[in-house]
Amino acid sequence: VKCLVFYHPDDPAPLRAEQEEWLQQVWEATRQSCHELLLEVIPPRELPGDPGEATLRAIRRFYDLGLRPEWWKVGAMAARHWQTLDALVQECDPYCRGAVILGLSQPLEQLVAGFAQARGSRIVRGFMIGRSVWAEASRAWLAGQIGDTELQARVSANFRRLIDGWR
Repeated sequence: VKCLVFYHPDDPAPLRAEQEEWLQQVWEATRQSCHELLLEVIPPRELPGDPGEATLRAIRRFYDLGLRPEWWKVGAMAARHWQTLDALVQECDPYCRGAVILGLSQPLEQLVAGFAQARGSRIVRGFMIGRSVWAEASRAWLAGQIGDTELQARVSANFRRLIDGWR
């Protein structure tokens, strides 16, 4: 089960409480149904501060609430944040399967640079990126500017670029 939450530890208390209640329900449902949980954490862009720090604080809060997702899906972060996440997961849930990097519609060059920051992480297993791979090409295709073959070629080239950057 993939659950996306736009969550910031500095959100107003009533909003945080409501989100945390919903997350508890999702967590309990995945335990009852024997499904793994992938929890995607995106701090809202409107709030100031370092998104990596906000993500780490949110994950700490979720662990404090008793949530133990099998997978985390988070944006690219600085190497120091990946080290902190490694330690946090080891402390709170050594059975966690890992984390994957999400794209947030970033340009491919930024994503590849983000992959490099995660290189030393023990928890990062890969990436799950969509719009960065297909959005621009799809817009051109929908506008009739390119045909099917060109769409496929662009999307394939973008995906290959990310794979090469990951390697």
